[in-house]
Amino acid sequence: IYTGLELEVGWLPLLIRGARNPAVAVGAMGHLNAATADLPILEKPEGPVDRSMGDVHPEGNPHYLLDPRNGPRVAGLIAGRLARLDPDNASVYADHLESYTAELGSRIALWERRTEHLRGRAIVTYHAQWEHLMHWLGIDIVESVETKPGIPASPRHVASLVSRMRKEDIGILVCANYLDPRAAQQVAVRAGAVHLVLPVSPGGEVDTDDYIDLFEHLITRLVESFGDRAP
Repeated sequence: IYTGLELEVGWLPLLIRGARNPAVAVGAMGHLNAATADLPILEKPEGPVDRSMGDVHPEGNPHYLLDPRNGPRVAGLIAGRLARLDPDNASVYADHLESYTAELGSRIALWERRTEHLRGRAIVTYHAQWEHLMHWLGIDIVESVETKPGIPASPRHVASLVSRMRKEDIGILVCANYLDPRAAQQVAVRAGAVHLVLPVSPGGEVDTDDYIDLFEHLITRLVESFGDRAP
């Protein structure tokens, strides 16, 4: 099972070929692209895409699981495939899917109430990977430190971004915790902003063992970081 939208294009095809396992080959029942679920994908490029544009994904932003509303869609896809592989236990997968979807739905409603006051607020990100999360929460990503995904920013862009953050009182810069924090930290310090370092998947922090834990962590950290800062 993999995310898809070419997120793993640099290594997964080679790994699958090297495995020489027909059960997980492309087209086999043991090969599941999670992006084939019915998902609303953001940032689908218009026109041709090439490497000069940076790390742009031709099929859209692959970080769709950072919108928890997509979780049940992917879970349903997985449960359906498991039922086909193991039909004797199809009812078990269906029951677990139903209970998980219900639990996640109740948590989503709670998280939306907790963050209602953040709708319309503005942040800066380091890399283009938070769009699905912020779109769900109604938080505006006004700019990224990277001018092109995966390509370090020029000094001119950094200076312009710092000036804009100060002028517009944009007080939070979000960065994934697996990236080198130094560039983002320098921008945040110069702009007088909070450098908010977040995990992007379960297991990324000690208290994020599963998908629901991940969002509990993300929501808590966002609410804490905005604090009493005026809109």
